[in-house]
Amino acid sequence: VATLTAAGNAASSRGSLKLDRFIAPLASSAPIDLSSIQSVDIRQLAGAFDIAGGRVHAEDWAISSKTGDWLVRGSFGFDGSLDYDVQISIPPAVQRDMKDLAKYGELVDLLRDGNGNLLLHFTVGGTVKKPTAVLDLEGAKKKGAEKLIDRLRERFLR
Repeated sequence: VATLTAAGNAASSRGSLKLDRFIAPLASSAPIDLSSIQSVDIRQLAGAFDIAGGRVHAEDWAISSKTGDWLVRGSFGFDGSLDYDVQISIPPAVQRDMKDLAKYGELVDLLRDGNGNLLLHFTVGGTVKKPTAVLDLEGAKKKGAEKLIDRLRERFLR
């Protein structure tokens, strides 16, 4: 199996993903309810892949679902190891069903784009049996710093 090599494209117009095992580790690092993405009904999936060195590499897998749009890059090993970069765009309609989202106010706004989509970026590692997931807040930190600078300018440069 370690010498297997292949390349191709994957496409699907229907399917589902059960992600509760991966969402659970995020619960401690994400200040928001992610239960709405524990089970994802896929509308469209498309992406290239290759198999080499005992790993299946996903190259820009685009997944469209009712709960949001996903972009997945990375790989999993035949040994069960995981190494993924995942970006999710959750539309406002789905956010309305997310518990306690409003109580975080402007903090959650730092994770939104100009259209109100909640943009989550996280890395998945560990193994299939014991995955790790960490929310990447670098974009929110940058946006927060920009907002702070804008407020200071408004206040002191009038």
